[in-house]
Amino acid sequence: CSYLCSASDTGTVHVFSLHDSSINRKLRCVPAPVNTGLLGPYAGSEWSFAKFTVPWRPGGGVLAVFVGPTTVVAVCGDGSYYKYKFNTEGNCSREAYDRLLEVEPEEW
Repeated sequence: CSYLCSASDTGTVHVFSLHDSSINRKLRCVPAPVNTGLLGPYAGSEWSFAKFTVPWRPGGGVLAVFVGPTTVVAVCGDGSYYKYKFNTEGNCSREAYDRLLEVEPEEW
């Protein structure tokens, strides 16, 4: 299955299914102003298939990337690292946490 992950401005990482829309049972698409390009109707989505939240501070930022078919890593502006796995029911479980850098809030 093909998935898309994105991190919100509040530290929530969302996972959307692009290939099998039947597992997006919570997904409600709303009309997007422009419904073209890579995201298509997902550009106006209000609900993700799976999600998890990492600690977040204003200005800190979160980068979310896939490192496996059902594994997402989130690296936060404070130097923290989170690894989560998700299943087809949308359940997420944290597999790993580490502090990559000791960053003071003034530095980010």
